Amino acid sequence: MKRILWMVLGFLPTSFAIAATTGPQNWASVQAGYFHTCALNTDHRVTCWGNNWYGQTEIPADLGNVQQLAAGPMNTCVIAEGKVRCWGDNSRYQSAPPELKNARQLAPGFGHGCALTDSGVSCWGADGAGQKMPADLGVPALIASGYWHACALTQGKVRCWGDDYSGETNAPADLSDATRLALGFHFSCAISSAKGIRCWGTNDHGQLQVPPGLQNPLEITAGDTYACAFLADKSIHCWGDGEYGQLSVPADLNNPSQVTSGFGHNCALTDTGIRCWGMNRYGQTNNP
Repeated sequence: MKRILWMVLGFLPTSFAIAATTGPQNWASVQAGYFHTCALNTDHRVTCWGNNWYGQTEIPADLGNVQQLAAGPMNTCVIAEGKVRCWGDNSRYQSAPPELKNARQLAPGFGHGCALTDSGVSCWGADGAGQKMPADLGVPALIASGYWHACALTQGKVRCWGDDYSGETNAPADLSDATRLALGFHFSCAISSAKGIRCWGTNDHGQLQVPPGLQNPLEITAGDTYACAFLADKSIHCWGDGEYGQLSVPADLNNPSQVTSGFGHNCALTDTGIRCWGMNRYGQTNNP
């Protein structure tokens, strides 16, 4: 499946890199797209690097102060000056969000995008697999987008819609205490307050095989065919497809506070900057 996706996109991977660390900027968050990476600093400015085939690293000059950053597979979205702005791949209008008021969370997917506002969820772009949100969704606590699907979390319950090629929208019926979501390429994961990490969908690269013994997960992130968890003890654990070294978390991460996953690369926010590792064909781990 991965090779087919590479062929559709028009290239094949050739290299991966060991971890690289940024300079002394004060970073607030980091977000990994498929082949690019973006970071938001404490001055509300965005920096992007890596693949730029669709202009996804070309930050609009009139962006202003950015409150939230989210990297889609081939585009980048932000909440800036109270508005949702996206740039990069717009072949399915995934970078053309509607005028939205009071957006508080972004969830860009491969050919679609979604945002959570005070009044509910709004999705735009491709709808060939039913990625537009259900009419009766209400106002969930958080949302997430995968390749062709999306999920929302409401009072601990997960509701998903869109492509169900491998059961990725069929959340476990007994999952009623979820606190976090992460969606990849035809699979989904959630953190359950009672049962730890739960994943469902395709398992062609072992992405559903959560390592045993992961205690107190705080966050979860999904790459294309793998996932990573950030635990309360500040450790990061990854599982699934490790073709490009993305499962080999650097042992010397300095007090990490966040992890994000792309298509074969990860980045972590640490006390000494942003640390990235994994596939580096387009410089996506070569932090500025």
